Amino acid sequence: MATDRAEFDAFIGLLGLRYFKAKEFRRVPPRDLWQNGVGVLAVADAARKALGFPLRITSAYRDPEYNREQGGSVRSRHQLFEALDLQPAKPAAGWPADGEFARRTGYLHELLDGWRKEGRIFPLAVTLRWAPTVDRKGDVLPAGTCWRWTRASPVYQPVGAFRFRGGLGRYPTFVHVDTRGVNATWSGR
Repeated sequence: MATDRAEFDAFIGLLGLRYFKAKEFRRVPPRDLWQNGVGVLAVADAARKALGFPLRITSAYRDPEYNREQGGSVRSRHQLFEALDLQPAKPAAGWPADGEFARRTGYLHELLDGWRKEGRIFPLAVTLRWAPTVDRKGDVLPAGTCWRWTRASPVYQPVGAFRFRGGLGRYPTFVHVDTRGVNATWSGR
C-alpha cells in the first residue's frame, strides 16, 4: 500500500497542479482510475487560481464501501475518481467577516457553473497510459498477464485540453464538482 501511495504522489506531482498536492487525498484510488481524476483536478486548480482564495478537498476518491458509509449515491462519481467536494479553506487568521464562508462557497459554485455552461476548455498536462509488464529478457508478456505502472516507463503523454461538462451540487458547507460528461445540477441538504 505504501508503494501505491508513493506512485500516486508521483502521478499527482506530474499533473503540474499549482494549488493541490497529493497529501490532500485521504484515499488512494486504484491505479486504473487515476486518469479519471485529471480533468476534475484541472478544473479545481483553475478555480482556486480564479477565486484568489484557498480551497480544500473534503472528498475525492471513495471506494464503494466508504461511499455507502458516507451516504453517497450508488452512482457517485467519487467511486470513479471523477468527482471532488471542495470548500473554501479557513484562513489562518480566521474568517474576515460573518457569512464569509457562505459567500465564498457561493462564489465557487457560481464560477464552476459559468465554466460548465460555456463548456470551458482546460489544458491538461499529461495523460496516463498503461505499460505492459516485461520479463527479464525484455519481452512483453501476453496482454492481461500482469500490468504495472512505472514512473520510469514512457507512460505520460501531453494530451492538449479537456472540455468541462459535469455535475455540480451545492451544499451548505461544500460544492461537489464532477466530470461525468453531461451537465447536471442539484442542491444538497
